[in-house]
Amino acid sequence: MNALSNFPILLLAGLLAACTGFDRERPEGPKRMDTTLSHSPADSAARIRTDTTVYVTAVEFPTGYDWQRDTAGRTAACRLVVFAGVKRILELPVGDAFGISPDPDMHRLRGGHLYTDFSTDTETLVKKDGEELFRFDGREMFCGFLVQGEDILTLGQNRRGAGVTLRRNGVPVFSDPQGYTHEGYASAFPCGALNEDQDELCFSYYRLEDSKKTWFLVRDGIAGRVEVPDEVQVVHDVRRLDGRTCLVAVVSGIKASPVLYVDGVPTPLGPPESHTLNDGRLGFSGGWIRVKCRIKQPRERISTSYLFSPYASPVSPGTGQVVSDFFLEGTDV
Repeated sequence: MNALSNFPILLLAGLLAACTGFDRERPEGPKRMDTTLSHSPADSAARIRTDTTVYVTAVEFPTGYDWQRDTAGRTAACRLVVFAGVKRILELPVGDAFGISPDPDMHRLRGGHLYTDFSTDTETLVKKDGEELFRFDGREMFCGFLVQGEDILTLGQNRRGAGVTLRRNGVPVFSDPQGYTHEGYASAFPCGALNEDQDELCFSYYRLEDSKKTWFLVRDGIAGRVEVPDEVQVVHDVRRLDGRTCLVAVVSGIKASPVLYVDGVPTPLGPPESHTLNDGRLGFSGGWIRVKCRIKQPRERISTSYLFSPYASPVSPGTGQVVSDFFLEGTDV
């Protein structure tokens, strides 16, 4: 056992598990009656026995480290560690001198490999298992990250303001100097703001024009303006899913937000009473379009997490309960 075995794990940074593919046989989702079928104990046991390796990243600090005084993790020597199950498989020193940040949103696990990004004063650096893959001019925050064979696709937001760039191995393939991505890496999609749909690489972004957001959907490097209905007050998410343009919004005169638009057709999903919608995000699995969000009712001090679908009843951990995310696998949640 090396000397690092005495380091406590203070920060869980990432998690990767195997998932099934999407079922495209029923693009409109299953019937409501299908969603009420329960799994037998034998089915559950079979799923538990599936040969799946869970990868976890963690940042380790020395024993006695005062993380409450150094919340950014900048003053003490620390290491980034990768576990496969309970086995420690990789350890990397963290810090500016090593081009690796302790920030968990700059660590990504793909196919059993660790990818990290780091911004210097002038450049962005990408590494794989601690070895440099490429770097490019400019400071970008990655809102999307996708591995395609030997290629790395990144969707970056300029850390100094406007500017969205899609890159392949650091080389720009699409850019809008006036653009803003609409979400960080925390997403219902494993690749963040990027997603692949019917062999197309897709993402959305917006421009600020006269203090209003104009939305664009990019498909294989070609941007098209998204037609947002006049009654929409706030757009929360835009995705291309199963060949259709999907939009989550708050709509004037409709209390049952979120409202899901699929190719322009609206479906109210939320409770009928007045409430505040926060962080509406699209998800897709098993042929189902989902919307995950937090809702705050009037006179309530805290929000409640919900997962909505046009095809089934809402899922929630309970009133006043907030979860970090919902995991979607087929029709299971």
